[in-house]
Amino acid sequence: MTPEQLGTLAASLKEALAIIEGAKDSTTPVVTKVGGDGDPIRVRFEQRGAVVKGRVLHTDESLRDTDKFFTHKNGFALSSSRCPVLFADTLFVWGRVRADDDRVMSCHRPTPHDAAEYVAQACNTVASFNAQWRAEKAKPTLEQDIETVRVLVKIDDTANAAFERIVAKVK
Repeated sequence: MTPEQLGTLAASLKEALAIIEGAKDSTTPVVTKVGGDGDPIRVRFEQRGAVVKGRVLHTDESLRDTDKFFTHKNGFALSSSRCPVLFADTLFVWGRVRADDDRVMSCHRPTPHDAAEYVAQACNTVASFNAQWRAEKAKPTLEQDIETVRVLVKIDDTANAAFERIVAKVK
């Protein structure tokens, strides 16, 4: 073999060794969970190399089969249709087929780095949706506000009738 051929062979062997070493690292999964008790969506992701697997642990029943219900500023979306699926830029949570709720989702990304970014985007999207959900649930409703006024303000029958007219106009 010529020195040039030996150099090419050595470079190829180094490249193959790097791929093999990278494959060893990819056998240890990176597990990420997003969502906690009381959150409408909880998901567990597992990344091994360029492969992402996931399982939806919980979806609030009001979100079942609601199509695309949230899109994060990063472009990743949450949706519900038939069953849990990891798609290019969408996480499908529990859908109309309840038997598939425990389904393990899977997708393959071009590189381990792309897979890690995918998991990060999905987690950020779920976390943002959960935060928005909690904020909406924390807002008092008009009915709660009206009832609070009724309890706090002990008023006579004439004032009560006027208050009820105002409430009727607001609603």
